[in-house]
Amino acid sequence: MPYGLPSGGRVRVLASSAAVAAVLGGVLAWNVPKEEPRLTFLSVGQGSCAVLRAGGRTILFDAGPKNQFVDGGERFVMPKLRAMGVKRVDVVVLSHPDMDHAGGLESVMKAYPEARILTNAGFAQEPKLPEMLTSLGVSKERIGWLPPYARLQVGAVQIDLASPVVVPGANDNDGSVLARISGGAFIGGDAPSEVERIYR
Repeated sequence: MPYGLPSGGRVRVLASSAAVAAVLGGVLAWNVPKEEPRLTFLSVGQGSCAVLRAGGRTILFDAGPKNQFVDGGERFVMPKLRAMGVKRVDVVVLSHPDMDHAGGLESVMKAYPEARILTNAGFAQEPKLPEMLTSLGVSKERIGWLPPYARLQVGAVQIDLASPVVVPGANDNDGSVLARISGGAFIGGDAPSEVERIYR
């Protein structure tokens, strides 16, 4: 489902982490052709994936599911990205490493190997996500470990990212990256409702 967003053609990085800025700066910080920003939530079954196109750039929020029955990246996400005419994915904001949100990442990275990954820095201390990204051939230079708060400016679209504390051994859902996008959209991964209420 598409949502209209404020228009604008300049992309900047306003991140509270030098590491995040380093990962994104080479991709996003330049003047690009103007286009009408658009946020689209894809139907991917059990899981989630949203596509933001703004300032000539494409950002994914999660990558759809993968389980014993379906690879959501291959079956749902990739056909829809092709139908939308997406030639390049610049950034994937990965809310958390559970397979209903990150399972489709393999198919996405095969098609768009230049994509950068942004995710909660707390997950760097757990083996699950670093091992997954390594297995997909994502170099350390292409991973931005998010601090508690970060902001991206994509054309006229502002994205505020919040990364709750990740408690070792706790449910990964609790550390889901939350995104508040100018225009009123909110993407919360699988964060519990009480966490969403804090950051909305």
